[in-house]
Amino acid sequence: MATYTVLDAGGVRNVPTPFSYIAWAFFVLGAVIGGAFGAWRGRAFIGYAHRNWKICVAAGTAGVVSYGLAMLAYSVGELPRLAPLRESSILFALFIATLILGERPDGSRSPAGS
Repeated sequence: MATYTVLDAGGVRNVPTPFSYIAWAFFVLGAVIGGAFGAWRGRAFIGYAHRNWKICVAAGTAGVVSYGLAMLAYSVGELPRLAPLRESSILFALFIATLILGERPDGSRSPAGS
């Protein structure tokens, strides 16, 4: 499960600058994921992105900043000390989704408007 953490740490430490690793990771992942959703959902995906571009930009920016900070930490710090911090973000996301957003932790969705 934490393989991506070890791969990211190795990758960011073996490039000239952490920023180049961060930029390429987002470029490649964005192209692959965007292409996959575009192929899967077609016009619905494009329409959603067009209607919700502000939240898409905000979420994308937050993702780049979050990932970038983790990669910068991996480039200078010790992986055994930093990896648990990154992995614990899953628990914070669960708490936020459950307590603030009203999601159910069992994976089922609440009916709209409740």
